[in-house]
Amino acid sequence: MLFNIFISPTFVGWASGILFGLAIALTLGGGAYVNLPYEYTLARCCYAFAFLLLLIKAGYWLAFERGNHLSSIGAVIAACFVFGSIGGLWVLSSIWVADREAAIPREDKSIKSGDDHPNIGASLVIDDISKEYISFHIDLNNAIGSPEVNNLRYSIATPDATNTQAISPLARTLQPGRNFVIEPPPFTLKDREYNNLRLVLLCLADIEGEQHEFKFTYRFLFGRKLAKKGNTISPEAANHEEISNDEIEKENKEDLQSRFSRSVGSLFLVLDEKTPNGKINKVFGSDGKKSFLFDPEHRIVSFSFIVNGQTKTISQPLKETPSHRHLVALKWNDQTGGHLDVDKSKNDSPK
Repeated sequence: MLFNIFISPTFVGWASGILFGLAIALTLGGGAYVNLPYEYTLARCCYAFAFLLLLIKAGYWLAFERGNHLSSIGAVIAACFVFGSIGGLWVLSSIWVADREAAIPREDKSIKSGDDHPNIGASLVIDDISKEYISFHIDLNNAIGSPEVNNLRYSIATPDATNTQAISPLARTLQPGRNFVIEPPPFTLKDREYNNLRLVLLCLADIEGEQHEFKFTYRFLFGRKLAKKGNTISPEAANHEEISNDEIEKENKEDLQSRFSRSVGSLFLVLDEKTPNGKINKVFGSDGKKSFLFDPEHRIVSFSFIVNGQTKTISQPLKETPSHRHLVALKWNDQTGGHLDVDKSKNDSPK
């Protein structure tokens, strides 16, 4: 019953007519007026369904409905003519759609001078908050049309000695239009009008065939009124700049020295054994009273500090890890001493 309706002249005529009309309208660019995506793919589908209907109807007629007035030889000749004509029109329609599609100007998404830097947005989302600590994550987005970035690294710092800092590699690449989430350790929420958190991103991007290093800096300001679970906080200030590897190493050293200058503090570092350019990633920082050394070449991590006029040094071996990446945690108090952990379990990290 349904098949009879499907192959009836009325159904085939109306259905193929509608499909052909829609296909022609789409091919001529009608989809652009209603913001219809993939209009040329839809046009090809409409042509395909319409020609398939005609082929099925023609084949059924030649096999069962032609009657005795058409001989077998005549049926073969008619089949060749009908199927050849339908197939030829189908090929011509495909060529027409392809030509129309190729004639439309496309947006050039290649990176040109003047648009030669990534565009990465950041927002801070409050996950949970307790009396003393706040846990959060940061959403990153590489804008559409921006170049792909790779070797993405970040650091998070607050001006208070009791707060934490993390330096960590992120994804190997962040493509245009894609998101990534940073989940740093919790930090102390001070009971004051504003808490200041600084996020620094470092990344590489391929600009006109050459690798360039970029630095993004974001500053988030919020107090207890804004620090509500689920709140999304935009950066109060943000800037970016191209930077060299030497400048990055200098800034990291100065930042480490600045952190050490405080009498009480903690520092969490995720360090690779090698830099992005393949060199040994030897990290050293000192403020004259405290010093830290990460030495992958000699497989050792050490932390020195002065307590009661005496210099004490804590050293731990650098064990082999599959990722060649290590978690280092430092804590210090000029009155009571210091503490060093290397590759400590994340579950044992301070909350």
